[in-house]
Amino acid sequence: MSFVYFRFSLNVNINYIWLFSSKENETVPFEVSPGKPSAVTTILSQTRSPQEVASLEKWKKRKIIELGGEKEFYDYSEDMKSFSSTCHALIKACVENEFETGDVGSLEQRQKNVLSQFKQINTNITEISHCEHPVAHSLLGYRGKIDCVMEVSGLRLVADWKIPDNPNRRRLGINDCHLSELLQGVAYLGAINYSRMFDKPLDGFALVYLYQHDESPPDAHVVLGKDCNAYWAVWVEKVKQFYTQQHQFNPF
Repeated sequence: MSFVYFRFSLNVNINYIWLFSSKENETVPFEVSPGKPSAVTTILSQTRSPQEVASLEKWKKRKIIELGGEKEFYDYSEDMKSFSSTCHALIKACVENEFETGDVGSLEQRQKNVLSQFKQINTNITEISHCEHPVAHSLLGYRGKIDCVMEVSGLRLVADWKIPDNPNRRRLGINDCHLSELLQGVAYLGAINYSRMFDKPLDGFALVYLYQHDESPPDAHVVLGKDCNAYWAVWVEKVKQFYTQQHQFNPF
């Protein structure tokens, strides 16, 4: 049986306005700091709403109690970062044919689960490139590193691999995705299209969820067209808020 994990948005009318193109002499209605662009993750973390900050703090306190203390929480956080980096490196090695099948036995079970799910997703991908590739939007002043660019059903997409830790929460629909994840995806899309990395703009972005705790099928969600433009508007406001805050607290 053939499984298709990509759930496409209903609105696929591509509207190439700013997000899907770069125009000459384009300007932004706010001042971007000179020098090295800020990371997408930094902008997202420093522009959280009070509700998001409170929710994150509540989760952290609950996790500290669950794990048994501050040190245990620190170790847990570091393990999650290390595990995610390892999995991204494994996926890149698979794409570039640098991973031998015989090496699977040396992986821990969580890594095997992620790799198995990536291989399921990979059957839907006709082309994949630019793994772990740096991107930047010179006009809006932000940068990041994409997981890859892939082609699925004739659509070219920037993909973001997500490896959730919570075994009880799946991302079955787009409403199950965190807003920050969607904004990260559209930020990378905007950077790629603005910098004209390809001869034509990419069509959208994909969030691909690979679950580490079992061998459940992965979930993937593709965002296109006007849906992208809606998230793009929110992202641009985040960038504006970030740089406005930077100038407010700039002692010079």
